[in-house]
Amino acid sequence: MSKFKSFTTLSNLRTVEDISRYYSIIVDQLESILNGGIGFSDNLQSSISSVVFSTANSEVIVPHGLKVAPLGYVILTRSAALVVYDGSTEWTTEFISLKASASGTAKVMVIA
Repeated sequence: MSKFKSFTTLSNLRTVEDISRYYSIIVDQLESILNGGIGFSDNLQSSISSVVFSTANSEVIVPHGLKVAPLGYVILTRSAALVVYDGSTEWTTEFISLKASASGTAKVMVIA
């Protein structure tokens, strides 16, 4: 569960009991969402890619498919002790460029 679902509209609420029941449903849904139900893909415009850095300090072009220029990226996992950093090619609506301090693979979440 990640998206909030409303079962009625406020204009349909006629009594205090209706309002109380409606808000109880809302609180239950929010509690469920906020207690572990929020997923990155539901709440962020993002793309996750596995990026292979074959040699240290070589630029890798990473397609992201977001159709907007990204704000940044988060490294989720790494296969080796490497530091991932921005490449020299300007980011676009189609890709970002990254470099790493050593060879290895990193799972990267690109965020728009």
